[in-house]
Amino acid sequence: MTSFFKFLRNIRKTKVRAARGRRRRGSVASLTTGRNTRIVKYTKGKSKLAPLRTVLNSVSNGNYNLKLRKLNITDEDMLGWTRLENESLTLILLIDVSRSTWPFVKVFKEILKSLTGYFNKHNDRVGLISLQGLQAKIYNHPTHNLRVVARGLGKLKFHGETPIADGLYKSLNMARLEKSKNPGSRSIVILLSDCYPEPVMPGCTDIFDDPAYRNSVNAARQYKKGNIMLLVINPAFDSQEGKLPGEILSKNIVSASSGELIKLYRAKDQRYAKPSRKEIETIIKGIDDSLSKYN
Repeated sequence: MTSFFKFLRNIRKTKVRAARGRRRRGSVASLTTGRNTRIVKYTKGKSKLAPLRTVLNSVSNGNYNLKLRKLNITDEDMLGWTRLENESLTLILLIDVSRSTWPFVKVFKEILKSLTGYFNKHNDRVGLISLQGLQAKIYNHPTHNLRVVARGLGKLKFHGETPIADGLYKSLNMARLEKSKNPGSRSIVILLSDCYPEPVMPGCTDIFDDPAYRNSVNAARQYKKGNIMLLVINPAFDSQEGKLPGEILSKNIVSASSGELIKLYRAKDQRYAKPSRKEIETIIKGIDDSLSKYN
């Protein structure tokens, strides 16, 4: 166990050093926030009207009648501002606290600590939602304080049921709210789950006709429509890939959302054991690859 945490500390140091060396995330155009940058021809919906510059432009174009003291502003006189803001990222952790994922919760806490320097540099935020009971529970709304989210991960308790669809919808709404508050922001939802949704209704001959399974895929489709990245980490893949319902559902969710999937293969006798170094590296690489798309 000591060597395990030593390895995580080394990862943390490497990540923080890498974060300091990276450039700040790029700027994106926005109509509602950010600073005025340059004057352009005014186009409704694409720029913000610059009244004073428009008046001056109209005068310079000869549209002011000195005798009548009347200004005739035409469409050709209209000028606007482009506004820019630094693009930020919101990482939303959607954590299943079932038996197969429980060993990875502590790993996520350590990985989150390792990303502190990276997120602080880019002014990013992190939110936390857990899958437990009949409904998903919001532990932390997106915040710059990663230590608060890490504490939230530490407070998660093992629970049997897994309301995946509800969690996906709540994460989606959280991402949409971030977008409305900060039009230049992007969101990534990371679902850590073995993808066995509950509660399951009795009587379904095909498990994928069950509402819990259908609703999970339907929720995932909304991510594609909303252009929100969904990264699924399933730590409970069997050696016979694709035959178990959780494996199939995780792939269906990724396909419906146009997201990405990290598959961790675990033997049945190791299903609930602590993660190996290779598994941790796989998770870190997958998260890092997803984050790098927004640089």
